[in-house]
Amino acid sequence: MNLAATPSIELVQDFSDANAEYAAITTDAGLLDRPDRAVISATGADRLEFLNRMLTQELKDFTPLHSRRSFWLSRKGRVTTDMTLFELGEKMLVEVDALRAHETLNTLEEFIIVDEVQLEDISTSMHKLELIGPRALEFLGAVISISNGEFAPGRCAQGDIAGAQTLIEISDEANLSRIGIYTAPADALAVYQRLIEAGPRPVGLDSWNIVRTESSLPLFGVDFGPDSLPHETGLLDARVSFIKGCYLGQEVVARMQSLGKPKQVIVALHIEDPAAALPTPGTSVFSANDSSADAVGVITTSVLSPKLAGRPLALAQLRTKHAESGAPVFIQDADRYVAATISIIKLV
Repeated sequence: MNLAATPSIELVQDFSDANAEYAAITTDAGLLDRPDRAVISATGADRLEFLNRMLTQELKDFTPLHSRRSFWLSRKGRVTTDMTLFELGEKMLVEVDALRAHETLNTLEEFIIVDEVQLEDISTSMHKLELIGPRALEFLGAVISISNGEFAPGRCAQGDIAGAQTLIEISDEANLSRIGIYTAPADALAVYQRLIEAGPRPVGLDSWNIVRTESSLPLFGVDFGPDSLPHETGLLDARVSFIKGCYLGQEVVARMQSLGKPKQVIVALHIEDPAAALPTPGTSVFSANDSSADAVGVITTSVLSPKLAGRPLALAQLRTKHAESGAPVFIQDADRYVAATISIIKLV
């Protein structure tokens, strides 16, 4: 087992056979432990109205046992947090990157003045597991007893696994079948073991990173971050409503929408040379017209793609004027330049 460490979180990279883990996610199902995710609880009679005024997603029609993805922006329209919301009737849960939970909580609380809203980081009482793959729902159905809700994209369900109460969220973002399973930390091991007994393979972050890169799914904190505008993330249509009322940072988003082009966007880069070295994040990308000129972008994620016969595949932040689908660029590889072709990302 290989581990990747953050300042306070250890994550499994792989369980010694990354190829088998990738195969499980793409043809069967893999089970991924997610200690890198945190959960904030929003309670109080005004929680929906308050969060609807704050976040980029429309929440007026947000009914119990549904989920939605949204951005929380700064006053300057930058992405403070990428989040998943769960409305449960008596409260709303907000799932975020664990390293952004404190910032998210504090910046949201700054705007609570007379609203009846209470925000609390409840990460110590909720732990996330994630089933990924075409048979994920089948394996989950074999072990869970549903008490409320239903299995469908954008929906939540509550039920029992191995005697533990769990919250389930179904997602098909980027055409990937993913199921978030939330339970008490004390029950997480029993739930994990019961799920493994049903058939999915334990997987680490490396195999998931390959799959989400092949599906062109950008990740907050890796491919974009707190300095990014929503239009620069590749997730605009999946996170932002353009028919709702005001929210923090809306003027910047609306202005960018009317202008039509941000300064940079996330693209996928298909590297043509199978012998090319895997470019590391931070590697410069140059225009095919003039590789001696300044860089036009930077690699944010790179993987060796089994889907592309092991060739390198990357996500990159590229200046918009150079981001044309099918256009050639060059990636700096030691003392030479490697050709790549742009593929535009647009997720809804």
